[in-house]
Amino acid sequence: MEKIIMNTIDEALSIKTKKAKEEIENDKSSDKELLLEIQSAKGDTEIALKIAQDLHCSNIAIRTHADGEMDTAGTILAAIGEPGHRKAKPGAKFRCTDGEPYDKDAKLDDLDSKDQAVYDALSELTGKPKKILEKILSAEEISSTSAIRCGIIDETDGFKSKYKNKIEPKKGSSNTNTENLNDTKDENQNVETSNSDQSQQPTKRGRRIKN
Repeated sequence: MEKIIMNTIDEALSIKTKKAKEEIENDKSSDKELLLEIQSAKGDTEIALKIAQDLHCSNIAIRTHADGEMDTAGTILAAIGEPGHRKAKPGAKFRCTDGEPYDKDAKLDDLDSKDQAVYDALSELTGKPKKILEKILSAEEISSTSAIRCGIIDETDGFKSKYKNKIEPKKGSSNTNTENLNDTKDENQNVETSNSDQSQQPTKRGRRIKN
């Protein structure tokens, strides 16, 4: 699988991506797959849209993997992968706009031309226009978990044990049911104890506003 590491999103990256696409398309022995490693990618939103359009006009299967903090251009590239093959590190951050938040009563028609173009592209790529609009209007940073809900990525990296199938409990096992019941009781007792302790201690987080 061909791989491109993306950091700065500029014309040079556009040329590099187009060249890689053409090489994959012309290589008969190629598996026709391209992995985009998007590492704290930032840059020109228009170029990101150009790259996205160019790749989506090909017969190449696009895989994406994001890590670090992406601006709007980086977020677009993270979302262009084939659904089910768009991944990110758990701590990855995304943005749907690089501008300031809009007024609380702002609507789709209030978007500036740049945000409108981003909205159109991400709505098409994610299938979640309502959520994308919310993120643009609020201009908030998007966590990897929220990015999954928005359809920008499909999953985050996580540890996977090669022995998982060997340690999973068998269905219908009476011993397993008993163990699960005991675990539940222990968890409930721990929660009750924790809540009791917390009620006797002063709150450590946050401050009250004095009048």
